[in-house]
Amino acid sequence: MKQMTTIQLFNKDHVSDAKGHKIEAASNKQLKINTGAVKRTKIYSISVPLEADQLQDFAEKCLQDTVTENYLLNEFYLNNKYKSFIGVAKLSGVTDDEGICVQTTLSDFLNTDMDVLTQKIFSQELFYFENALGEQELETIAKRLLGNPLINHFTYGKIDNDFDYKVFVPEVQLATSESVNFINLDLTDEELVQLSKTKVLALNLAEMKAVQAHYAEEENIKKREALGLPAQPSDCELEVLAQTWSEHCKHKEFNAVIHYKDEQRGIEKTITSLFKTYIKGATDKVSESLKKNGNDWLIKVFSDNAGVVRVNDDHLFVWKVETHNSPSALDPYGGAITGILGNNRDPLATGIGGARLLFNTNVLCFGPPNYDKELLTGQLHPQRIMEGVRNGIEDGGNKSGVPTVNGSIVFDERYSGKPLVYCGTGALMQHDYLGKNTWEKNIDAGDAILMAGGRVGKDGIHGATFSSIEIDEHSPMSAVQIGSPIMQKKMADFMIKACEKGLIKCSTDNGAGGLSSSIGELALLSGGAQVQLKNVPLKYAGLEPWEIFVSESQERMTLVVESDKLAATFELAEHFEVELSNIGTFTDTGNLEILYGDKKIAYLDMHFLHEGVPQKIMEAHWIPPQLEEPELPAFDFTDVLLQLLKADNICSRESVIRQYDHEVKGKTILKPLMGKKGLAPQDAAVMRFDFNNYEGVAISNGILPRYGDIDAYEMSAGAFDEAVRQIISVGGSLPNLSPKDDLFWSVNDNFCV
Repeated sequence: MKQMTTIQLFNKDHVSDAKGHKIEAASNKQLKINTGAVKRTKIYSISVPLEADQLQDFAEKCLQDTVTENYLLNEFYLNNKYKSFIGVAKLSGVTDDEGICVQTTLSDFLNTDMDVLTQKIFSQELFYFENALGEQELETIAKRLLGNPLINHFTYGKIDNDFDYKVFVPEVQLATSESVNFINLDLTDEELVQLSKTKVLALNLAEMKAVQAHYAEEENIKKREALGLPAQPSDCELEVLAQTWSEHCKHKEFNAVIHYKDEQRGIEKTITSLFKTYIKGATDKVSESLKKNGNDWLIKVFSDNAGVVRVNDDHLFVWKVETHNSPSALDPYGGAITGILGNNRDPLATGIGGARLLFNTNVLCFGPPNYDKELLTGQLHPQRIMEGVRNGIEDGGNKSGVPTVNGSIVFDERYSGKPLVYCGTGALMQHDYLGKNTWEKNIDAGDAILMAGGRVGKDGIHGATFSSIEIDEHSPMSAVQIGSPIMQKKMADFMIKACEKGLIKCSTDNGAGGLSSSIGELALLSGGAQVQLKNVPLKYAGLEPWEIFVSESQERMTLVVESDKLAATFELAEHFEVELSNIGTFTDTGNLEILYGDKKIAYLDMHFLHEGVPQKIMEAHWIPPQLEEPELPAFDFTDVLLQLLKADNICSRESVIRQYDHEVKGKTILKPLMGKKGLAPQDAAVMRFDFNNYEGVAISNGILPRYGDIDAYEMSAGAFDEAVRQIISVGGSLPNLSPKDDLFWSVNDNFCV
């Protein structure tokens, strides 16, 4: 292990420790463990060679708040008042945003050209507890309140006269592997299903048999022989197919053939794609109505990372929502912050790219905070999930400078195992860059493939396929990623300037499936791609080639840049401290070719990759619930009113709202809480687009899950009606009532069971 120096920061004795008080209260209330007073400290372990005076100057001038904090160098705080401790550090390979920021600060302070991309400073927290707690109690507090074993390393014990805290330094030690395995598909149906489950491919038997048949085709075998490849698929090819065909990416159930029966009315019909028939079909009807009335503001839907509508002749509104439910069930903080930041990247990478993020919104559904039933193996308590998600939303928005202006929280016992974490982002994009329409994506053979932003690690492997299956004891820990809002802010600033300068031809984010998804989808525009995995920067050595290609490690974009603009693009990226790598070229061969050095890792036919998935066939029966008119007993109105006011689904959300920044950017006109004392909840948020005029947008949401127990249609209609009424309540006007009224409305629906 490298020699480390340490800086420990802690509040002065007379300064209240807000986080310590919160942990003490939560431990008493949720865990029934009396901790006594809790003191939180921060430790930075530094492997950069520093003189003693440099270390002291850095601590005093860059890290310490001289009014509220003290610091110690290469020793740790001791006070006879405290009898127990818990140390919480990041595990190896987990993004340590704070450590990276401190390292950048040190580089600036010393005015050196330190490599800020290779981490040499790590952050961790050390908590002191007044009472002498047992190991089991400390472990419970650590895992339930302070961190998550998926992403954190814990150290705990008693404090005595010989107390010498051992700082955990996250070092990844993996055996380097460049191996490529070829998978035998000469299997029975049962063995194919087992292969899918073992490898977390999330493919059913019909899909596995389609892959089996494709690789058994004589023409395909000959083509692969000519390339020096065996007939069977490589591990990378199988993983890419699984990612591309996942429910998360292909929405197979929305595109299925459904044989529908209405048992009550005796109606039978076959629906070919709910998406095309009802979702896209309804949007097409609305679009036709708008165009007939001269209100042609619907620019782009269902064909990019986010929807696009016209604001005026100069600007477009870009709008995207998505869920991050499964990761939030495993690690609430990581799931939520990754959901927020991933959703931010979608507007940022729509069309050419470079939209300016305007706001965040969210709809959250949790189990009851006072849930008292037995938890399943690996299941987190709903209170823990709610707190983690709230923290993730706070950090995702507050630390990247995007205001959280609107949202909803709903509690229902059925969300106890898996929450609903629904993230939304609005952005503003120029109408054109140097005369080119910003919402259009164009790629030609020969254009370079650049990866921008974070490096690739094992975190996020199988994220797309994992999100397509039920959570059980086989759920992969690697499916959870930890977002880095600071890194993403740098990348956003870089992309905005690069797009405005005409350097970027188009872009997309590395979301579900990482490079596999982003390059695989963009390659449809040119007709193919060749990727060199040796050029992909890694967090650490040891990743297998297929892992590099499908990892969803966060804060990454795939950029399309013409060869004559590469130098200028790299120069601008360096200015914004964004790592940029040239990892391949778009082609028109009709194939996706993946290389690792001279070794062929994958060679996939683009048509089979995107069109080869068998259409799902489903049966649907509608039997209306048998409802009876309820009989209400006599009750005391005052007592009922008090019960309603404290009910989870009615009580104030102020404690949550106050922890989100809804003022950053200075464009929020109607905030979540208003009135003379700033306590009155508002129906919808209102934001102005810029500071030159009062043109803006109202943001609202509606959700009525309890209606779904009676009628799913009425639930959807009621939620939509609620959202519309809220916008009307803050002064919004209904659109398309007159020709060219310049009023745009945009709705994003989500259907979660």
